[in-house]
Amino acid sequence: MTNESKKQLFQASFTIKNQSDRMGYRLESKESIQLEEPFSLLSEAVALGTVQAPPDGQLIILMADRQTTGGYPRALQTVAVDVSKLAQLRPGESFTFEEMSLEDAERLYLEHERAMAMRRNGILLKWKQLKSKLDGKE
Repeated sequence: MTNESKKQLFQASFTIKNQSDRMGYRLESKESIQLEEPFSLLSEAVALGTVQAPPDGQLIILMADRQTTGGYPRALQTVAVDVSKLAQLRPGESFTFEEMSLEDAERLYLEHERAMAMRRNGILLKWKQLKSKLDGKE
């Protein structure tokens, strides 16, 4: 990726195109992301939230029903906790990427997991209380 394109990743606004689906969100920006040299990679495993840079320079974020392998160069990786936020955006809506360290991404992930565990425990407690009421034990 060119130095200008690397800067643009975190400065440009990206809009979700109509051609987006559960496999991938196709993005559009005023400037396309340019590679130093156009190339394709051998197919290798891809993760939820991987951002690929196809030859046309319009990025694709791989979503829940993504393929298991891909050959486009990778521009960046979306933070795991933000993928569910991205999934709620609709075609025509825009967002920007924000650069983050691996340590900050891990911290956010752990905070998210703790919050989810607390929610699960709260739901289980409510179910137990409801079951006790229905069984006439309360």
